[in-house]
Amino acid sequence: MPFHTVHKRPSLLKFHPDKCKYMTLGSSISNHKLHLYRDTMDQNTTVELQKVEEEKDLGIYIDSKLGFRHHIQTAVNKANRIMGTIRKMYTYRDKNSFSLLYKALVRPHLEYGASIWNPHLGKDINLIENVQRRATKQIPGMKNLSYEDRLKTLK
Repeated sequence: MPFHTVHKRPSLLKFHPDKCKYMTLGSSISNHKLHLYRDTMDQNTTVELQKVEEEKDLGIYIDSKLGFRHHIQTAVNKANRIMGTIRKMYTYRDKNSFSLLYKALVRPHLEYGASIWNPHLGKDINLIENVQRRATKQIPGMKNLSYEDRLKTLK
């Protein structure tokens, strides 16, 4: 069955046109406009869909060039805010309590969906790694150690 014939069949799946958006992927500039067929009781109309350059789906931001820069920046900002809260709320932070708090509250934000947005650019990896660098300095007695030594001590 040709594509255009399938497209003209009435669908039983109803979409709310105000909640539908579309994104074109890739670097080519596209001036195409997409429309959604709306079948109301009194009339049949089409509604032009909103074109977006970036969208959040299942908690992961993605842009039209399949980049995840905004997602990584958002995750890092949230992780830093949580680390600030931990620093204010817990005055006693030894290695064990820090490790539990970091693994339970901070790391999930940095690792959520990592198999999708896998950071491969050095600047993105450094953004994520800097959260852990700053976090390990908050443990008493470890501030003056090198980052590698702090990680070895925490293992």
